[in-house]
Amino acid sequence: MGKKSLIDLWKSYRHRFVPWMATNIKASSKREVAAAADKIATDERLKDIIIQLSLSLHKEIKSAPTANGEAVMLNTLGYSVQRCKSYIQDAGTGVVVTAGSAQRGDFIAFYPGTLYRRFEPLFLPSIGNHFIIRCVDGIHVDGNDRFLSKTIFRSCVNRDSFGHYHAADISWMSHNPSVPWNVGQYVNNGSDQYPANVAYQELDLRDFPPELDYLLPNIWFSGSRGRHLRTVVLVATRDIHKGDEIYSNYVTLVHGS
Repeated sequence: MGKKSLIDLWKSYRHRFVPWMATNIKASSKREVAAAADKIATDERLKDIIIQLSLSLHKEIKSAPTANGEAVMLNTLGYSVQRCKSYIQDAGTGVVVTAGSAQRGDFIAFYPGTLYRRFEPLFLPSIGNHFIIRCVDGIHVDGNDRFLSKTIFRSCVNRDSFGHYHAADISWMSHNPSVPWNVGQYVNNGSDQYPANVAYQELDLRDFPPELDYLLPNIWFSGSRGRHLRTVVLVATRDIHKGDEIYSNYVTLVHGS
């Protein structure tokens, strides 16, 4: 491998390297999770919304396995979201509100992926991976739906599933996710022209109904943590209407634990 290739590899990896992130605060290369004092909505409210939404979809799936998740989201929350082409030129995939309107403090989407605790082996899946988000306490979420990250997520789900119990949703890695709100990794960075309208919040789901686990898009890399699951949710910071794309704010700010 030539010198130029090594330099390119380092530039790709360095933003996943904790000492580098701690000493190099540069904009637009990492997503920031809000500290507790900065949360837009309370954990209790978000958990209630997510349980209500998950129960609604669960009931629809039981009666019709091909249930329309967007219709369930619209009927339950008054708005729906979908992964589609971004309005930003050359930005690729984005997330758009397809119907209804969301208000400040509303749940918009989960940030899916494998959950890594501090010092767990994230090096290999992190190379060239722009879908990793760091939580305030050092937990990382790998939201990449391809390559090694995809294999690791599927392996963890298979490890923790048994019988009719499925430990997590895997449809978010497909072209047609059955849970439309498990698409937060595709929310693009806002700008002056496209200002951010959501914020990332940590949400610990404790004692979540186990029969609904198959609708959640996160799983621990190191095995089951009992009935505790770390999630990152995208919460509206202002009203968002039909046709609006969802935009967040990417930074490399690293919070202390």
